[in-house]
Amino acid sequence: MVYNECCSEVPSITAILEAVAAQDGVDPMELEPPLFDVVDPDALEAILSTGATAQSEVTVTFEWAGYDIVVGSDETLVASSKEPV
Repeated sequence: MVYNECCSEVPSITAILEAVAAQDGVDPMELEPPLFDVVDPDALEAILSTGATAQSEVTVTFEWAGYDIVVGSDETLVASSKEPV
């Protein structure tokens, strides 16, 4: 399953937590491992905001909690389940 969302209204790290939790039907705090163990939230925000101001698109991709996560400086978020549908 792919989840696409614009994450301009909330910090990217919060949008990632909420997207994966919504797909799994759980509270964001129940996800394992904790997202903060996989991604530094301040570094992620810094990288994405630098891309947004540098007039070039930046995309960060990583695996977490059974999902491939792609978040971009263009304010997009894609969480693709690694589980077969």
